[in-house]
Amino acid sequence: MIPEKPEDKTETFLRNVLDKMGLESIAIETSLTEESIDFNLSGEEEGFVIGRRGETLDALQYLASLVANHNHEGYIKVSVNVGNYRDKREKTLEILGRKLAFKAIKTGKKTSLEPMNPYERRIIHTAVQKVNGAISWSEGENAARHVVIGPDPKAKPNNNRRGGYNNRRGGKKGYGNRRNQNTAPNPDRVPLNEGGATGLYGRIDK
Repeated sequence: MIPEKPEDKTETFLRNVLDKMGLESIAIETSLTEESIDFNLSGEEEGFVIGRRGETLDALQYLASLVANHNHEGYIKVSVNVGNYRDKREKTLEILGRKLAFKAIKTGKKTSLEPMNPYERRIIHTAVQKVNGAISWSEGENAARHVVIGPDPKAKPNNNRRGGYNNRRGGKKGYGNRRNQNTAPNPDRVPLNEGGATGLYGRIDK
């Protein structure tokens, strides 16, 4: 008996789940690469497939990965997407991470984000790491695990707050280049309390 191919049994699983959700109109397009199986879902009810902040889509991807790797040697990467939703979500998180990083520098206060999966937390951490003066770490357990962004306690204070004046007692004035402040990447700063790099297709362990 020839064993069923991972992509075939996983597509059948997704079809059954979508039908039971009342989403029979959603079409499934399957594509294979050397490293992964990619499923792209499309139809008039895409919003129900994505769910709140992608939670339903993430759940489908997680379950699809379990099905594809059941009784299979090695590990197959599985992606379940709706159009370019994941690309848009990644850009949104990158912008959010940088915005809150600059806010932390300006106010000196930390901000807690909503719970996210390991992949999305890693996007936030990477965005914050590119802003000198801010740092991020993760708190909480399991589904409640979330990112916190705050000022870097090791960062040197910026005394150039008034247009870059270097001498307040009448010395020579010089404007600093504020556009380039706090934007250079610092590869030595790493996120605190976070696991190793977790890709979009990786196992969800944390």
